[in-house]
Amino acid sequence: MGVSFLGLQETRLSLINLFLLKSAWGNFSFDFALSSARGLSGGIISVWDPVVFTKKIITSSENTLIVEGVWNFFNFPCFMVTIYAPQDEGRKKLLWDYLSRFMDKNEGAYILFGDFNAVRWSHERLGCVFNQRIVAGFNDFIMNTGSLELQMGGFSFTRVSANGAKLSKLERVLISPEVGSRFPNISSVVLDLSISYHPPIFVSQQVQDFGPRPFKIFNYWMLDDGFDQIVESSWVSDQSSTDDGAFIKFKNKLKSLKKMLRNWWNLKKENRSSRKVALSLRLHELDLIIDEGGVSDSVIKERNEVRCSLFL
Repeated sequence: MGVSFLGLQETRLSLINLFLLKSAWGNFSFDFALSSARGLSGGIISVWDPVVFTKKIITSSENTLIVEGVWNFFNFPCFMVTIYAPQDEGRKKLLWDYLSRFMDKNEGAYILFGDFNAVRWSHERLGCVFNQRIVAGFNDFIMNTGSLELQMGGFSFTRVSANGAKLSKLERVLISPEVGSRFPNISSVVLDLSISYHPPIFVSQQVQDFGPRPFKIFNYWMLDDGFDQIVESSWVSDQSSTDDGAFIKFKNKLKSLKKMLRNWWNLKKENRSSRKVALSLRLHELDLIIDEGGVSDSVIKERNEVRCSLFL
């Protein structure tokens, strides 16, 4: 099952580029909202599938983008709040006050997620300054709004410095009790750090099986060696009975072609990805070492080398 709602922070965009959004989303079947960047920093974008989620009202500020709407499949009204909190302590307090007032004034179910730029406990920072006042203010906000934090699987930290020496849990997901009651199996997981030093967090209700995926042919397959030969080989090998009509023969040819192309591409993908898989596994192992506090010069050096090799 694909992503139905996507929140992006620190976009540094003041205007929307639809083709850029399409490349991030995967197709043009989306709706979106934008909180523009101020100067060279900030910027929040929320993107969603309009079939799954229908927006009603959008409320934006410098550090929040609130989309009020309905999850159509569940007929569940909800506020989706994408957050990019400031680093300044005073501006953080203003943000918590703003969100508290908004939630008091607009009763309903809330899902708050993004970069809160704050930790809740001392063990959520390693190699960084721990500010007790910021921690207290953030925990007070969570308590006063009655929010619940989703426990996250995957990695313990969501921000790793370039050299791997500083680790923090800055991103998280908060939900109101109404969300937890309606979706008791809701969960979140921190994905790998191989792409960004702020890894994405995936939130889901439960795993659902919608049957086999439809077969697709991508244009770039046709540029690969062996594609033409597979098509020609499949097309000339006619397994249909002489008693079959023209339509049945054509259907069988397509079925055979689909099977041969799928097998061919799976083999190609397996051969091509062996190096990438090995690098990804090693990067994952190094991230786990760092995540558990095992930071050393050799680990940091190897991690940087592996990460560079992965994207060559």
